[in-house]
Amino acid sequence: MKREQDDISLTPEQIRKVGSVLQRLRLKGGHKLQVLATMGNISVATLSNIENGKDHVTVEKIEVYCKLLNTSLQYVLELIETAETLNSKDLRYLNHVERLIELHSPDRAEEKLIQLTFDPYDPLYIVQQLIFGKCHIYRRNWNSARKKFEYVLNQLNRHFEFDKSNLAAVCHLYLAKIAFFKDKNLIKALDHIRLGKEVYQQDGDRAGIIYNLLISEVIYLEKLDEDEDALIIVRKMQEEIGLIDHIDTKLQVYALHILLLFKKRQFKEARSYANEALEITRTCNRPEQALEIYTLLGAIYKECGDLYEAEEYYLYALDLEELVSNEHLLATPYMRLGELYSLKEDWNRAKKMLDKAEKISRETEDPFRHMEVLELYGDYYIRRNELQEAIPYYEQVWDYEERLHPEQPLPEVREKLAFCYRAVNDPKFHKIVARMLELDVQLKLKITKGVNNMPHHSMKLAGDPPND
Repeated sequence: MKREQDDISLTPEQIRKVGSVLQRLRLKGGHKLQVLATMGNISVATLSNIENGKDHVTVEKIEVYCKLLNTSLQYVLELIETAETLNSKDLRYLNHVERLIELHSPDRAEEKLIQLTFDPYDPLYIVQQLIFGKCHIYRRNWNSARKKFEYVLNQLNRHFEFDKSNLAAVCHLYLAKIAFFKDKNLIKALDHIRLGKEVYQQDGDRAGIIYNLLISEVIYLEKLDEDEDALIIVRKMQEEIGLIDHIDTKLQVYALHILLLFKKRQFKEARSYANEALEITRTCNRPEQALEIYTLLGAIYKECGDLYEAEEYYLYALDLEELVSNEHLLATPYMRLGELYSLKEDWNRAKKMLDKAEKISRETEDPFRHMEVLELYGDYYIRRNELQEAIPYYEQVWDYEERLHPEQPLPEVREKLAFCYRAVNDPKFHKIVARMLELDVQLKLKITKGVNNMPHHSMKLAGDPPND
């Protein structure tokens, strides 16, 4: 398309896109702003404003910058027109490679990614790096994954082709997951989720990512025992359940709703949703989600005092063991059975179940499940009146809490530990009481400022934060 140079006027949106293209051309050519500014007798600040799409820059200044890069504004505008849509064939292939990861073939996906060669300034290179990041996520190579997603986030602003892609939201979803599993930092994970929600565009691509962000937010809130906030979000999602196309996403909404109702002791409503969810898992062949629902039902019946029904549902969950690919999920029904047999004073079976739960949660590097099973070990020995044996387990839980949530220790754990120390005349009793008093003062100071994040001890049954 031919344009008369003198007639060119630019909208703020065009200025932003022109700046993005000029920045890419400069970086690809290896030019520094300072050198170009000197050559064109123009300030570095002006060139930077052009690249950043500041709408107060003039067409004349932009044309000067174009000449410095041996191009023209007309050519840049034509380049923008042809670049509005990414290469459909290559993008379609990248989407196929991404699906291979979702079908549990990250090795095959990576093989194909390595064979692709994109110029680092090609927008498709950004997509390729994001998919590499997802490969690392599936292998739990957290540091490598983090580098990829942070790189993609940093590059997205330079590529107007991604304005409606929601790739920034995807990056924050995975960075939250890394903060959760690698850094053991729930607050950092929540921050990423909220950033993801801020950049999410309802009319963009991957529109369903909003539900993954919301589910992750609920999971992190629940683990912090901020159940009221979590329940508000999950009730709204339950109201929109018919709008959610992805079966796994829909089932996660059910599982979280059931868990939060369980914690509020609204057992009748929780059982109703559980039965609905089980029917979906049956018709759609979702064994992992069925395992979670069975475990939740077992917990409900245990709290209602029906230990026989509770045991049945926990065993139903373990009947699915060979069908479950995410092994760490099995730790929960094993630990729940260990707790139940301990209550029934069936010591051998209780120890056997707890041993399995501990092994799974340790080998799969799941700190939150591992922390819970360690506490159940301590409870097991207290019930047997073997207090000295309980101490090392409670100490490990305390250590977890000090590292994972230094401002949010579990009051029941520290009280149990203090009880054991005193009962066996351990001199550590005085030290832990002093620490307890210190934490109580810190908590009261937070409350006076309107903040109370102290979690109560609760059974952590929430699933893992989802992928996109």
